[in-house]
Amino acid sequence: MTTAGFPANLPVQWETRSPGPRDEMNEETDVWADPVERKVISYSSRQTVLRDDGHVALDTDQIRMQIPIEGFEWTARDRVTVPGRGQYLVVGIDDGVGFHGWRPGLTLVLKSVTAVV
Repeated sequence: MTTAGFPANLPVQWETRSPGPRDEMNEETDVWADPVERKVISYSSRQTVLRDDGHVALDTDQIRMQIPIEGFEWTARDRVTVPGRGQYLVVGIDDGVGFHGWRPGLTLVLKSVTAVV
């Protein structure tokens, strides 16, 4: 299986998340580093509307972002600002493998910060 992938040419602003002090409920808070420009392979968005008896129950904006496999550090809840689209949080990884085991990059799942509770 090859790890060589596509070039990462699309700039985004990346803020790495670290655990912060505990709040009054003794829950860990989030602290983000200053934003830095990083290059990703690609990203695509889609809007999902979940309906309950014909009413809108949830409307989230989700991005699937391909990042290089090697040399790209990330953690859950990192903040990413995508030009022209807004700010997102990393909420997971889609660890799927491409055709015949080829992986041009890892696919992260991001949600709009307005959709994250």
